Amino acid sequence: MLTIPVMGTIAELGPTRLRSLDGLRGLAALVVVIHHAVLMSPLYSASTSNLFAAGFWSSAISILKGTPLRLMISGQSAVIVFFIISGFVLALTLERVERWNYRPYIIKRVCRIYLPFVVSILAAAALWSLLRPAPSTEVSDWMNMGWPANQLTGWSLFNHLAMTGVEEWLNNPMWSLVHEMRISIVFPLIAWSVRQRPRLALAVFFIVWVASLVVIDFVADPFLFSLLGTTRTAFFFAIGAAIFFNLDRIRLLTQSVPKVGLIAAIGVAWLLLMAPAAPKFSPFVLVGATILVVLTATDPMVRGVFEMRIAAWLGRVSYSLYLTHVIVFNVVVSLLAGRLSYAGLVTVALVSSLIVAEMAYRLIEEPTMRLGRRLALRPLAPTVVS
Repeated sequence: MLTIPVMGTIAELGPTRLRSLDGLRGLAALVVVIHHAVLMSPLYSASTSNLFAAGFWSSAISILKGTPLRLMISGQSAVIVFFIISGFVLALTLERVERWNYRPYIIKRVCRIYLPFVVSILAAAALWSLLRPAPSTEVSDWMNMGWPANQLTGWSLFNHLAMTGVEEWLNNPMWSLVHEMRISIVFPLIAWSVRQRPRLALAVFFIVWVASLVVIDFVADPFLFSLLGTTRTAFFFAIGAAIFFNLDRIRLLTQSVPKVGLIAAIGVAWLLLMAPAAPKFSPFVLVGATILVVLTATDPMVRGVFEMRIAAWLGRVSYSLYLTHVIVFNVVVSLLAGRLSYAGLVTVALVSSLIVAEMAYRLIEEPTMRLGRRLALRPLAPTVVS
């Protein structure tokens, strides 16, 4: 059995700080849902972020795109926040054990991430086969290019379940889960390198990240494109791990900053997180996401915001919400398009997504997490040598 010593000890994190990060993850998941709800609108492509354009203030979508409210629909930024939090939490998981081995770790990760994902894909495939959705003028091309524009085959289902990154139309938020699962497999090495040689490790991950941003436009093969995305995403996990391993020093630093400085930092993070969803703007988003995670983990004022009851509930169901909301959107559009306007469709879709998230958490996510804990505790059968 592969075992390695624990990577070190730091001050134990209290539950309050973890609750605040869960709350941040929950609100980030809600941002992704709102982002997709807005993308559903047939008016999205005709809207503008130019405050001085004709009709700007008469368009709700334009106001969302062109004012500080843009943060509410900054879905790509929210996903980067997810990745940094995942790096932080996985580093915490590794740090808390006295003796670590790979088997229980990967069992828990597979049960935590992959098993609910499999259920979502199988459910999406069954619903697509049942509904056979057609394009609708009540929603955008983005929505119509999903379920209505594709055909489900055995090979397509395999590509989804195998997380090849080649196809994701059944449940398009899965693109980030592909990266999450791949990086989870090698994360202990990422955490070890950041713990042992932080400057060198972060420099290497940074160089790989920059290189991937440079070459991404020249990669046509979808599988290679997906792998490139995973190598780029590893940098976000490394940053999360680095925040965790240096948390005591970071906390001392934030405590020494006057309140006006912290408020200014929040404002800077807000502005950076509103950057457009394009690779050339990702450095700005990364800085903003890092500031937000650091403040959420260390500053009492910011922690209080993300520990509110609604944030706590969203944090609890965040994975289920992220995993199921586009499936719910597709079902609502398939059943009600032509009967309801876009406003009616999006209202039903949002409410239904929150209800389904709670149900999926109780019926799928919680049981698979319990399964992971049980399997991780089960010892390997002894090997008999004859």
